[in-house]
Amino acid sequence: MSLVKELPSNAQFTTELFQFTPQNWDSIEQDLLRIEDLAFEGKGYSEEIFRKDFARPEAIIVILRSPDHKIIGYSYALPVNIEEPEREDEKNETANIDSTAILPEFQGKGLVGTLVGRVEDELRKRHFKFLEREAAAYNGYADSIQKHYQGRILDSHDIESKYGPQRFFRISL
Repeated sequence: MSLVKELPSNAQFTTELFQFTPQNWDSIEQDLLRIEDLAFEGKGYSEEIFRKDFARPEAIIVILRSPDHKIIGYSYALPVNIEEPEREDEKNETANIDSTAILPEFQGKGLVGTLVGRVEDELRKRHFKFLEREAAAYNGYADSIQKHYQGRILDSHDIESKYGPQRFFRISL
């Protein structure tokens, strides 16, 4: 018996741009921490990191909801200079997708494209030209990104991180 639920062909998943306020944060915090814990098997970000990043006015945060309006995923991007201050001159043109996570039972259904597509749309609206991200190389996620962004990848190389083998991507928006 599979734990993965089959989705109806007419299922409507929605994305929404999250605007941080303490009240908005309180309404999604537990859902995000649960998603993070399940998607990254207990090795994800802490509440402190999420709160700090989500409270940044420059953050682009997109929430993914299921047809019954439950939060099932998120992705967020920050200007590259936040984690790399030496890249201050790129802060208005390069953003880094810091994290993307979807509940395991909804993974493998093409929803990452919907979620990250909305992040990209918001980046373009804010006149960013480049997107950077790292993706797990051991589970096929980096290969999926490579395939999806084929002609737009400007740089790609494998790296080691505290999260294991990753692949870095610089992508033209």
